[in-house]
Amino acid sequence: MKLTKLEILNFKGLKSFELNLNGDVVIRGDNATGKTTVFDSVCWLLFGKDSLDRADFEIKTLDGGEPIHKVNHEVTGTFTLDEGGTVELKRVYREKYSSPRGGEVTLTGHTTDYFVDGVPKKEKEYKEIVNSLVDESIFKLITNPLYFNETYSWQNRRKLLLEMCGDISDEDVIASRDELKALTDILSGHSVDDHRKVVASKKTAINKELDMLPVRIDEALRGKPEVTANPEVLRINIDTLNADIEKLENDKALLKEAEELAKTSETVLLFVGLTENYESEGMDRTTMDLPKNQIKLIESISSLNKNTIIVLSHGSSITMPWSNKVQSIITGYLGGEASGKAIINAILGKVNPSGKLAETYPIKYEDVSSYNNFPGNEVNVSYKESIYIGYRYFDKAKIPVQYPFGYGLSYTQFEYSNLTTTQTNKETTISFNIKNTGKHAGKEIAQVYISKPNSKIFRAEKELKAFEKIHLNPNEEKTIKITLNNEAFEYYDTNLKKWNIEDGTYKILIGKSSAEIVLSTTINIKGDKNILKSNISPKYYTGDVKEITDNEFEQLLGYKTPSKTINLNEINDENTIEQLKHSKIGKVIFEHEMKRMEDLLSKQNVNKATKVMMDLQKPLKKFYEKKSSKITKEMVDEFINIAKNNADFTNNRFVDEYLK
Repeated sequence: MKLTKLEILNFKGLKSFELNLNGDVVIRGDNATGKTTVFDSVCWLLFGKDSLDRADFEIKTLDGGEPIHKVNHEVTGTFTLDEGGTVELKRVYREKYSSPRGGEVTLTGHTTDYFVDGVPKKEKEYKEIVNSLVDESIFKLITNPLYFNETYSWQNRRKLLLEMCGDISDEDVIASRDELKALTDILSGHSVDDHRKVVASKKTAINKELDMLPVRIDEALRGKPEVTANPEVLRINIDTLNADIEKLENDKALLKEAEELAKTSETVLLFVGLTENYESEGMDRTTMDLPKNQIKLIESISSLNKNTIIVLSHGSSITMPWSNKVQSIITGYLGGEASGKAIINAILGKVNPSGKLAETYPIKYEDVSSYNNFPGNEVNVSYKESIYIGYRYFDKAKIPVQYPFGYGLSYTQFEYSNLTTTQTNKETTISFNIKNTGKHAGKEIAQVYISKPNSKIFRAEKELKAFEKIHLNPNEEKTIKITLNNEAFEYYDTNLKKWNIEDGTYKILIGKSSAEIVLSTTINIKGDKNILKSNISPKYYTGDVKEITDNEFEQLLGYKTPSKTINLNEINDENTIEQLKHSKIGKVIFEHEMKRMEDLLSKQNVNKATKVMMDLQKPLKKFYEKKSSKITKEMVDEFINIAKNNADFTNNRFVDEYLK
């Protein structure tokens, strides 16, 4: 590539300059006459930097030491290509101004525009074109005598010199001096550079471990078991701690193995998710996070390899504070035994993914409407949030989310247009077009929501009423028709004790997700014009339901909520072990069985783990009512009496028999 013409406008000290090059050209002049400015303009045109490799330098032309404003700063270069033909590159630096109402025009920033052969380009496109024409490092090595020593990294300098002069092996160096022969055993077949990296990695790991020691000491002190005279409790605590230590050691070894693989891999497929001891039938999750060891794995691997793809296996939504650290995320849910092949086909592009999220993924669990009330206690759960669950809450409360309901990416793009509606007394038909504007065949799930502005009842901002999945080839366009009967606009009227329709204007919203509405229109629906506003807290109308009080919730329910706590004095054989876990004797069984259940789940013995859990939730009388059981009613009564008094105990027949 050869520069044949250079045009400069308001660049540094040159207000206007044109240079036509025909053959070899030599630029001479006194100091401070603009020779470096000419070279700087070429460097800036190609790479956005000056000849000293600085991206931040003064481009503007100065007048009396002050920049000249409201002018463009331009450099245009015409290049003859080695393979024939020419290309014109142009870079323009502009000032941005704003003028608030009644205010003065002020400078608010700058922008840079890019052109190739007169065609506007985005910065990324422009850089890709320049990089295809000339390598930045080679250009600067050729044009800047200081670049090699002052800017070029020592690794690149070494590589270049060895390419020019020839390399020398570690064996040659060791053989040259007798005192270096011991290095052969130390290196163990590795190069000096590889050995240096191993040492550096171990040093880093040791330093991290040292940094974490104070934190771990604090955690150990806070988490140390309560010293008690009860030998059964002590034994359980010791077993739990030993199991935790073993698990941590195993996790550490697996993490190290994964890190070594990540360093040498082009792309990392990281399969993570929720195991049976985190989510299973009949039990509540205590967190929306992935297991801590998996989070640590994701953060570590993604820091070592930028091309990390996360493949999730889970049955419900999770938080993803690490999402911006990975290249992409595939949600596989609980796909069954054939899901592995399906996921690989999607990753390799054999299949165009078309799934959409059936739930909202919050940024953090604290953002969820039921955060303050779920999972409740041993007695009851209060669903104070009422209708505000999922996207209905996040929309109403204006809370940002990680990924909205209905969200999902594709290898192609879809364009929506031409929304129309037709109505009868009983139904509304919605029609719109979808076109595949990308290069790949794919499927899109169009979602139809309705919204009632200025509603007299409390309701969500919008509600999903229908959806349709459609397959489109590249550039193919189809018309979608979806019919909603009047039931789609109904709500249950607690005053009338029946389903009712609110009269007025409704919005028809077409979305790619609950957060990405691409088409909208309005329709009128005939209904009840005399809607009575419910005598409930205004919070239900605004969606501010996270702090609903018991009294406000009871106004909505129309009756008193049950008691929230168990009175130990009132317990009997209708209660469960889980309900009695706050008593000393109940705690022994509950903690022992929870640890047992965790061990069973880790060994994939889901059936036995489920039985353990069901036993904890079974009324005490069921144990002695079973004919084959060795537990008697007298043993249960003795157990209940100790629990009622929350008394210490050493041995108990019910506990001994239960734990067998």
